[in-house]
Amino acid sequence: MFDPRPVLFLIGLLLCPLACAMLPSALLDLWVHDGDWMVFAASAGTTLLVGLGLVLGMRAPRAKVLSVRQICLGVVLGWTVAVLFASLPFALGRDALDWTDAIFEAAAGLTATASTLLPPPERLGAGVLLWRSVLQWMGGLGALAMAVAVLPVLRVGGMEIFRVEGGVGDAVRFGLSRTGVKVFGLYTALTLAALAALIACGLPPFEAGLRAMAVLSAGGYPLGAPMAGGWAGLVLLAGMIAAGLPFPVLVRALEGDWSAVRNSRQLRWYAGVLTVASAALIAWGMLVRGAGWGEALTLGPAAAAGALTGTSPGMVSGGFPATLLLFLGLLGGCAGSVTGGIKIFRLRLLVAGAWSQMRLLLHPHAVLSARDEAQTVTTDIRESVMGFLLIYALTFAALALSLALFGLDFESAVVQAARAIADFGGGTGPGPGFAAQPDGVKATLTIGMILGRVEIYPVLVLFAPTFWES
Repeated sequence: MFDPRPVLFLIGLLLCPLACAMLPSALLDLWVHDGDWMVFAASAGTTLLVGLGLVLGMRAPRAKVLSVRQICLGVVLGWTVAVLFASLPFALGRDALDWTDAIFEAAAGLTATASTLLPPPERLGAGVLLWRSVLQWMGGLGALAMAVAVLPVLRVGGMEIFRVEGGVGDAVRFGLSRTGVKVFGLYTALTLAALAALIACGLPPFEAGLRAMAVLSAGGYPLGAPMAGGWAGLVLLAGMIAAGLPFPVLVRALEGDWSAVRNSRQLRWYAGVLTVASAALIAWGMLVRGAGWGEALTLGPAAAAGALTGTSPGMVSGGFPATLLLFLGLLGGCAGSVTGGIKIFRLRLLVAGAWSQMRLLLHPHAVLSARDEAQTVTTDIRESVMGFLLIYALTFAALALSLALFGLDFESAVVQAARAIADFGGGTGPGPGFAAQPDGVKATLTIGMILGRVEIYPVLVLFAPTFWES
């Protein structure tokens, strides 16, 4: 019989740190005499009360290994419940949003999507601004947890290449307790390093903290304003590039296993895609736009990295760069990073599969094999990648059609569906921003952002008739 108690227990464990994350915003608003501190305190208390209730009330009499069904349900409920409770400060504050808008904003934060319907940062209270930034940083932690411990176990879209040995529950527990702790530590260390570097470049500590969380989480908020120039701009660029790197590979390198970096083909592809895209944007800026060397060299790599990692997708306007940046956002960074999108390693496997088919046309009796991340790429893995891309395309089409039904024009519907499912955000195209759109549009985009972050399959299996059977 399906036992939901372990799932609800884990959701309680998730809500407790979420409640604690609201306290810095409450203390900051109290320090600056902003009445919103009471909203954050009440939201934190409510979230903590529910979290502790689930932890104490749903604790199983003995430890059990999670099943695949429990993992899928836990992933979907975990992200959904976290978004609902994270929306409380947005819905109850001084500049209260309605519930649809508040949930959209919380989803954009926790999925580290560079979309927002909040007023410009200079018009926001310090507590709300900090909360929105903390949300996307926590969303980066959630993305890493999915990449390290959950998606490889569920074998979503070829992610089994990165799976650790052991059973389903053991693999999740090992991924979170061993690799996960080191990955989270590296993520925190890089954020603190970016903070220190930005302060050294002359940014005020509060602004430096917001920008450090924005680039390392690939959430982008509040980078909608022009990025800082000079040395601070180089720090932000380095942070964006780091957000797209495979964190487990970096951990192994820091432990002395540099062969992990040398043998990581997706890392080489990531560097190659970023280099080619940057060169294309530099050439376009100089030859078409007439920009000088300095401007082109500054804007090209920043725009390419911002789009590929989903941090700041709309830095360059124009037909060619806008199209290129859209494709880069859909592609995303490496598996094991905080970015959304299809992921570099799946593109590499598709290209390798196509190349193998071409070779078989010339040598029908050849026996071909491929390896990726030190593992043999089997037919099952290739079929898993193809199945994922099919589901991804169908979900994208469904989102675009839904947005069109709610009144968006063709261009806006297609672009926003892509940005939502790939979690790289941005505006609604020509015309009014998110706040002016119908509630149906914002609800559809909220669903799209969550689907993209959990990589669709854990949600789909909940609707399978056999899922709820004994």
